[in-house]
Amino acid sequence: MTIPKLYNGRNRTFIFGAWEELRLRSAASTGSAVWTPEMRRGDYSGLIDGNGRKITLYDPWSVGAGPAYAKVPYVNNQLPAAKMSPLAKYVYGVVPLPTDAGVNPLVANNYFGPAPTNSDQRTLTFRGDHRIGDKDQIYGRYSRGEWDQMNRRAFNTAGNPITSDGLWNRETYYERSNTEMVSWTHTFSPTLFVETVGTGSAINWLYSLNQPSAAQNISAQFGTPNPFNVNGAPYLLNVGFQSVQFHGIVPRSQYTQIISGEQNYTWVKNRHQIQFGGRYRQEVLDTIPDRPDQSDLDFGSNATAIYNSATGNAFGTAPQTGDNAANFFLGIAGRYTQQRPPGAYNMRGKDLSLYLQDNWKVSNNLTINLGARWQYLGPYLDKAGVTSLFDFASKSIVNNVPVDQLIQSGYTTKPIVDGYAAIGVKWVTPDKVGIPASLVSVSKHDIAPRVGFAYSRAAAGRTWVLRGGYGLYRFPIPARTFNGMRGN
Repeated sequence: MTIPKLYNGRNRTFIFGAWEELRLRSAASTGSAVWTPEMRRGDYSGLIDGNGRKITLYDPWSVGAGPAYAKVPYVNNQLPAAKMSPLAKYVYGVVPLPTDAGVNPLVANNYFGPAPTNSDQRTLTFRGDHRIGDKDQIYGRYSRGEWDQMNRRAFNTAGNPITSDGLWNRETYYERSNTEMVSWTHTFSPTLFVETVGTGSAINWLYSLNQPSAAQNISAQFGTPNPFNVNGAPYLLNVGFQSVQFHGIVPRSQYTQIISGEQNYTWVKNRHQIQFGGRYRQEVLDTIPDRPDQSDLDFGSNATAIYNSATGNAFGTAPQTGDNAANFFLGIAGRYTQQRPPGAYNMRGKDLSLYLQDNWKVSNNLTINLGARWQYLGPYLDKAGVTSLFDFASKSIVNNVPVDQLIQSGYTTKPIVDGYAAIGVKWVTPDKVGIPASLVSVSKHDIAPRVGFAYSRAAAGRTWVLRGGYGLYRFPIPARTFNGMRGN
């Protein structure tokens, strides 16, 4: 690198840079069954099934006493506008109108539109090499990558389009990575030199956590229950036709970080090339695991149908009565559920190693390699103590922190703990059952041998080489692999 009148780094300083970018916009046609304009106003006079039979809607607030549980039908299936649910009114405003007004949504899809997939990828890389002097050289590299994607959520939505407000049927993926490496090579003498290397890597992967609703209590806006104060929009089930569903976000994330430092020495002594050094490596895994639905509001309530007395205690409905879309218009759900999201876990692990190897050139045609490597592979443990195991002898769950601390960390709640305790579940700390504080017994005496040879011989006008070797190798489980194994 040379900067006129400022810096002359000819044959000393070298730099490199690269920028890669990809932007992709694509879409596939998707079909769905949506409410007609008349239905959004409460006019269900055209409600007929695939056989042309009229479906009658009944006023759920007119139900009489048993055993008949009679109801009054709505005149010409006209639902009163004053009874329209605020939630339904909002959803109608963010769902597109039918593209084929002549299709009955009870029978076939009446909406066709694009299901977009937008993806942006970018990678920036910089590298520099510099020769300080005859005995020292340094090197550095930095790379940054970004991936940002948005698409329609296809899982169990029956082709339902993304709503215009982005609350339902929309999923996003975002990943940002940073990797760094620096090295310094120093020569003590023509027969002794050392290389010092430091590396770092961080990958932050988000699924739907970068959507605005991931930080918003949407239930509070709609007035729907939210006992666990979970952000995002509720799932709306059985609100229309053809098994159409409205899915909010189910966010999760995974952040991994790896830091390592090592030194490698090489010393040449007569016929021996002796190599020795060590490495320290630390890995971090912070995860928000797979989450359940924000909540489920199911409008398969039979509210606008009438009771079929022939079904007895099964409380079935009479044929050609009631409709889920009408139940949704009136805001009468049949089921609400919400599961408490699992707590995040933040794992930490490390490994240490030392090695010594002699590459001995016994003769001009025989080289023998003799070496050994000591390695300590530490366990992955959660910094808040949520890592647990089961002790069969005491029939207890073992955590390396008291259960009260688990409650304080937000991993669980006192009612949950009390509920399990009431049926006999016990929690203990490792010292109570004779288990190490780390919960895992890890050997600190693992030494792995390395033996090899190379023998060359000239024969028939050619040089033949025979090689062989034996070694034991131990590798840490990468954090991302561990994350995939945690459910096993």
